[in-house]
Amino acid sequence: MANDIIDPGATSTTALTLEVEEETRRLLEAAADHEGRSLSSVLDDAVHVYLRSRSEGYQAYLEMARRFLDAPKGSDEQVLAGADLSAGLARDRGRTPQERGGAVAEVRARLRCRQAGGA
Repeated sequence: MANDIIDPGATSTTALTLEVEEETRRLLEAAADHEGRSLSSVLDDAVHVYLRSRSEGYQAYLEMARRFLDAPKGSDEQVLAGADLSAGLARDRGRTPQERGGAVAEVRARLRCRQAGGA
């Protein structure tokens, strides 16, 4: 199965041909039927999700989430990773994170890190 897809980031309107394996095509068709959408619409969304998952910003978000999940529960490391993650999500949603302050645990964690590092 081949479908024409327009890359929204492309500078021209040249259509790209995407070859989809039979098993993947059946999965996309099932999703289209289930959602009551056209196959091309579901395929466009799948391509968008794939491209997003390969973007630099998304990889950075995943790394922040990994830091948060891997940190010991209640540790300064977890608090700082959570603060970074929250600030990144706020930025993505168009909100400017606070320049100073924040939650008490975040401030304490930042101060401990600065004291430990001699900064």
